[in-house]
Amino acid sequence: MKKIQLILIVVFLLSFFYNKNVFSQVRVGGEQIIFQEITNIKDVGFGKNTQLSEHLTNVVNGPLVGINGNIVGGYIDNGNKTKDFVNPENYTGNFSVGNGIFGVKKDGVPFLYSFEERKKINTENVQWAFQNGLILVKGEKNIRGNSTSKFPRSGIGYKKDNTILIIVSTIPMTLKNFADLFLFEGCSNAIYLDGGPSYVYFRSESLIFGKEKDVLRLQFYH
Repeated sequence: MKKIQLILIVVFLLSFFYNKNVFSQVRVGGEQIIFQEITNIKDVGFGKNTQLSEHLTNVVNGPLVGINGNIVGGYIDNGNKTKDFVNPENYTGNFSVGNGIFGVKKDGVPFLYSFEERKKINTENVQWAFQNGLILVKGEKNIRGNSTSKFPRSGIGYKKDNTILIIVSTIPMTLKNFADLFLFEGCSNAIYLDGGPSYVYFRSESLIFGKEKDVLRLQFYH
């Protein structure tokens, strides 16, 4: 517990000094936490095979997939709902708890709605969006309670200036502590991607850490 508290203090202090809008790392022993701000995104895609190109900026493991390898939740791509949102009550695990829809409108403004708020989404005005669980931060509040299980984590959120932030930690931590990282970085809303043995993270043409595993990847292009 003391180790996690120390990490949070270090991250909080570094947030005042490191150059925003750049890739940043916090190392603790052989583990690390990666922070990556993302701006001026022209396209986002899902896939298992990352096609490296000059337009690819970042890749992170995507939301939950089923045993068939397909995304579990709903997905919107360029104003088209390629898969309908599903009722999280029909599922188990993190997907069934605090389920939400994270995305970006065509005007570049990100959003995060709970599954119950899904009717607020105007599909035609959405550039991309995906459904996943669980929501970490909503309205500048950590809503993860007093979770106790610790795993490597990955998540995505956004700040008041609409900058998107990806955080990936190889340091096992609770969901509550992981949500605190987004709050310390100024995010008003954030959602969980995945964790445990499935996390994998790419940045541009370099593999920062993790292994090239058969997982769905969230790919950002400028």
